[in-house]
Amino acid sequence: MTRLWERLGIVAFWVCWPALLFWLGRSERSRVLIVSDKKILLVKSWLGSGVWCLPGGGIRSQESSEQAAIREVREETGLGLNLSSLHLVGHERSGHSGMHYMGDFFVTNFTGDQRPVVRPPEIIAVEWFEIQNLPHRLAAEVIRALNLAKLPS
Repeated sequence: MTRLWERLGIVAFWVCWPALLFWLGRSERSRVLIVSDKKILLVKSWLGSGVWCLPGGGIRSQESSEQAAIREVREETGLGLNLSSLHLVGHERSGHSGMHYMGDFFVTNFTGDQRPVVRPPEIIAVEWFEIQNLPHRLAAEVIRALNLAKLPS
């Protein structure tokens, strides 16, 4: 069932691509590189091109990029992060699948006992990957965040 849902999301993504391109190009977003014991946490969105990405999303009005990062990580993975654990490593234009946005990139070391969980319907997969063994279908923003955080990719 998950595989079917993922494929439907990929089709919907490409059908909606022109509208998403317009909307995302005007948005400010936060992304979080969550590191734990030489692994990073990646998510796969339902509405997407099928690549693994960093958790994160849009910044709401009256919300700081740090607050957005914490909220989005909680919404997408169920993990609670502390504001003091986030370190800004870059503010730049990024994106994937031909869509670009201005984003704040944060890094945090996760040492908690919490396990990430899939939070449908937006997220269809959440997984820890060894930094030296990342999946093939990977958003370019992941490599960029690793470079900004000065972690080997």
